[in-house]
Amino acid sequence: PGLLHACLYFPGLDILPVLEGCLSSLIIFLLLLLLQLFLPALSLFDLSCLGLQGSNLQQQQKQEEKNPDQEQFNYLCPVLIHAMNKYFSISKLGLFFGILATAISFTACVKDNKDVVPYARIDLILDLSTDLSHLGPQETATIIPNANGIGGVIRFSHPKYPEIPLGAGQILQGNGLIIYRSDVYEYEVYDITCTFQAQTDYCRLDRSEDFEGLYVCPCCDSKFLVQNDGFVFEGPAAMPLKRYPAYIQNNALIVRN
Repeated sequence: PGLLHACLYFPGLDILPVLEGCLSSLIIFLLLLLLQLFLPALSLFDLSCLGLQGSNLQQQQKQEEKNPDQEQFNYLCPVLIHAMNKYFSISKLGLFFGILATAISFTACVKDNKDVVPYARIDLILDLSTDLSHLGPQETATIIPNANGIGGVIRFSHPKYPEIPLGAGQILQGNGLIIYRSDVYEYEVYDITCTFQAQTDYCRLDRSEDFEGLYVCPCCDSKFLVQNDGFVFEGPAAMPLKRYPAYIQNNALIVRN
């Protein structure tokens, strides 16, 4: 999902949650598009003519053995081919209207989906030896931004570790992030915003004191589990946490959208 998000990123528009919210419409659109691509370029009549020409020599050799069934087939074959060609032409016309209807429903879905987390600019370079040195495998840390969106503070799930301020030039807008270290060199980054009515409520999640990796919404009491790709552990939220692309380069975790 992180790679998909990076490939489909446009300034001011976070496209991945939109795709997640309209997945069924997108699948229908792709199936219709594949149907259009694989429709034969030649008509069935053209293809049948090629086959009939190839069998002309054999038919000339067996003219004396001609029977009524073969004559009936030669008469009905062009009729069936004409009907099939007409069917395929109608299918292409229907395909056009199908794509148009899918695009309209996709746009309406994007407009009405209040669970999509609003866009917030993120441009972070976190040093693994300093900024994230206290984050062990299977543990989480949160990054809460300053009010102006420049800089912030890193808070670890283990209480014995102190907060670490972000370095100069780090850009983090919105409510903040959850960083989950799933393995030694694998990190997952999620938005800390609850996905239930995110467009209106925009509530920041709180870390659960009872279970590592469980985050609770103070507004609607929804629960999310980052060990399970940020999916909902308990509603009323339905969409998983918004995930951001992240990768390691030069001993640093790069988080950008």
